[in-house]
Amino acid sequence: DAAAGWGGDRFALYYNDDDSELVLVLRTVWDSVADNSEFQSAYQLYGETQFGDNLVPEAFPEATLCWQPEGEVVCLIAEDNVTSTIVRAPSLELIQTIWDELQS
Repeated sequence: DAAAGWGGDRFALYYNDDDSELVLVLRTVWDSVADNSEFQSAYQLYGETQFGDNLVPEAFPEATLCWQPEGEVVCLIAEDNVTSTIVRAPSLELIQTIWDELQS
């Protein structure tokens, strides 16, 4: 069952008409630490496959992994034991701003 262990999610998608830029924020909640860990491992494999070696080392303290393919940045953030957030945006600075706002 593909949804086994999945506790739900929420997402927001924003588009800037002036710059033709897209921002996606996806927060996933899992039933257990093991389920969240499995998701993070799978997303890391996805990122490596999709974005190659375009990793951003130590992007910002809360980020688990960030990639910077051409024209965007994608970060996986482990919020707590059962929650992970993915943010895709045009820049790392914007992702940091979004993350800071989510925490306030």
